[in-house]
Amino acid sequence: MILAIYCCGGHGKEVQFLANRINEVESRWNEILFVDDNPNYFLIKNKVLTLEEIKAKYNSDECEFVIASGEPYVLKKLSNKVLDSNYRLTNLVAPDAIIDSVLQTGQGYIIQKQVVIACDVKIGRSSCVNFSSILHHDVSIGNYCFIASRSTICGNAVINNGTYVGAGSIIRDEIMIGSNCIIGMGSVVTKDVPDNSVVYGNPAKVIKSNSNQRVFQ
Repeated sequence: MILAIYCCGGHGKEVQFLANRINEVESRWNEILFVDDNPNYFLIKNKVLTLEEIKAKYNSDECEFVIASGEPYVLKKLSNKVLDSNYRLTNLVAPDAIIDSVLQTGQGYIIQKQVVIACDVKIGRSSCVNFSSILHHDVSIGNYCFIASRSTICGNAVINNGTYVGAGSIIRDEIMIGSNCIIGMGSVVTKDVPDNSVVYGNPAKVIKSNSNQRVFQ
């Protein structure tokens, strides 16, 4: 089996690092390669293929994908592109992650090194829980979410589709965070957050609307 890491920026390098660690333990892939449709921007030194080149070279039985972006908009766009091309999204889970139980709700999620996940957690399609984050009991993470490093999501919190949680953020228990939100790094969220909101601070407050639904400009 071949693993295609779709996106060749810095997060792609981190996902390659994770995939290599997984391969040392499980020997899941014969080859790990990179895919990007923009040959003018990538940080990877390896040869990079476009999706069309992948389709010409490998069928869906011999190649599976993971999306390596920190931008929820891109996670959704590329996930749909892969699935529309009849390829499969695969989950990457670090061998040293401590996990009680994940109630899988979608393919293609990434759980990075030193993550701790308690019981009955849901993680949606192509979402990422990055280094050293903690998800407590009954947390629900929607599709195309990015939980940046050292975030803490307390019990029964819900994070809806397309939301970005910045590094070192803390989400209080029982909190509902809407779709397409941005939680600024280091924020402490103590109240529900409506859809399309950008919040920041301790306690976190809405500072503007995420009108274009993008994290990185």
